[in-house]
Amino acid sequence: MQEDIRPLKDFAKLWDWWGFLGWILLGLLAVILTILVFRLLKKKEFGRKNVVPSGPPRSPHEIALESLARLENSDLLKKREMKLFYSELADISRRYLGARFQIDTLDRTTWEIDQLLRNAGVSLVITGRIREVLEEADLVKFAKYLPPVEAPLKTLEQARALIKETTPQAVAAD
Repeated sequence: MQEDIRPLKDFAKLWDWWGFLGWILLGLLAVILTILVFRLLKKKEFGRKNVVPSGPPRSPHEIALESLARLENSDLLKKREMKLFYSELADISRRYLGARFQIDTLDRTTWEIDQLLRNAGVSLVITGRIREVLEEADLVKFAKYLPPVEAPLKTLEQARALIKETTPQAVAAD
C-alpha cells in the first residue's frame, strides 16, 4: 500500500519572469521601430512637397479690413448674436493693434492695451478712440449690455476708420 502514495510534486510555474520581460522588450522594440519609420517617411514626404511661394506677407491693415468686411457680412447681427459679434470685433482690433504696433494685445485688458499704445507713442486722440471701441465690446461681452440696433455697425465703422487712420503713410499711399 505504501507504494500507492507518491511524494508531492514541486509547484507549477505560473509566471515566467524572463519570458514576460522578453515580450515587453520585443513590444518596446516594435514601438521604437514604428516611430522611427514614421518619422523617416514624414521627412521624405516633407522634402517632396512642392512649395509654391505665397508672395509678400500681407500687411496688418489689409488683414484687419478684410476680417471686418467678413464680420459685417456675417449673420451675427441678423441673429442678434451681439456677444459673438463684439467678441470677434474686439479680436480683430486687438490682432491689428498687436501687429501694427508690435505689442502683445491678445491677453491684455483694455486698460493695459491703452497703456501699451501710449508707451508706443500713439496719440491720445487715437488711444481714446481705440479704448471706446474696446470698452463697448467689453460691456457687451462681460456686462451683458445689449446695445441699440444701430450701435454694432457704428462701432464696426469706428474700428474700420481707426485702422485706416493708423495705417502707415507709406503703405496707405500704395
